[in-house]
Amino acid sequence: MAFSDRQGLVSAALDLIVATAQADNLDAVATAEADRTVVWVSRALPRHTTYAFSANGTATRYPTSGTLTTALTSPWVVGFSTIDRIEYPTGDRPRTFLDESEWWNYPSVETATNIEFDLAPASGTSNLVLEYTVLWSVTDSTSNVPDHLEPGFEYALASAVCEIIAAKYAHSGSSTMEGDSVNYGSKSGEWRAMADAFRDKASQALGVDLEGGGASAGKADK
Repeated sequence: MAFSDRQGLVSAALDLIVATAQADNLDAVATAEADRTVVWVSRALPRHTTYAFSANGTATRYPTSGTLTTALTSPWVVGFSTIDRIEYPTGDRPRTFLDESEWWNYPSVETATNIEFDLAPASGTSNLVLEYTVLWSVTDSTSNVPDHLEPGFEYALASAVCEIIAAKYAHSGSSTMEGDSVNYGSKSGEWRAMADAFRDKASQALGVDLEGGGASAGKADK
């Protein structure tokens, strides 16, 4: 199983699902769910990345968006991203990291648009390194999900699709699933069981608990 873009993720997930005559249009469902699944997995297992920036010697507050992140390929996501740690000054061996009491998210963790320092860092070139979390990215043309995590994303999307199909059977109102002889309750249960099984496989592949949101068991590749 491998993918290099959004359609690849969709196709791989669909390959994990055995479609029935009454549950068609799975490609459209999976395509609609792909981005939400990437966010879902990212919340349980975020991508960890770094960014080096320069202090000017006077400022105590530096933006996490705009001027600080214009050069980033993985920009800070307000409401999602969190700071892992801040290296300062750079160049020390072993590396030196600021104590968490020396910096904080401004104005809050949930709405952080700046990093605020207790004392202004000394002027220097790339003398601060921010380590922080971002969403994984799977677009129409690219993916930055590493090979060893791809099966987890595929199982997660397969689970999300099965959940939707199960819900549609439970409500028995979808025009794509009409049929006089269909036992909607039974079909809903079958798809729900598939969703649970795929979610368990995704959790195992990723090393996190997708059932309860989970937390990274270990930092993913940068």
